[in-house]
Amino acid sequence: MQPEQLSDYADELSVALALITFIAVFAFDKASRTNKAFPVLLAKAAAVAAVPQALLMIYGAFNPAILAKISGLRIAIAFGGLSLLWLALKAFVSDGDEKS
Repeated sequence: MQPEQLSDYADELSVALALITFIAVFAFDKASRTNKAFPVLLAKAAAVAAVPQALLMIYGAFNPAILAKISGLRIAIAFGGLSLLWLALKAFVSDGDEKS
């Protein structure tokens, strides 16, 4: 699948990945007899759901025309901006000797 085609199915792929991840983590937890809280399961599913948009945004850095074809990218761009802001602020306020 070409990135141009992926832009047509990014929303569907995100939902499918989130659903598969949620069910897989839930099933793994039940099989291993661990009980993760619902917010943990939801966070894992949301993180995986962001992968298609993240890959398209990275590809968009090389081919900006594809960004115009993707609907609903504003939230992904906002999260990207927040991540970049966090990295910048973390580097600015750290002494350089922190582990994480």
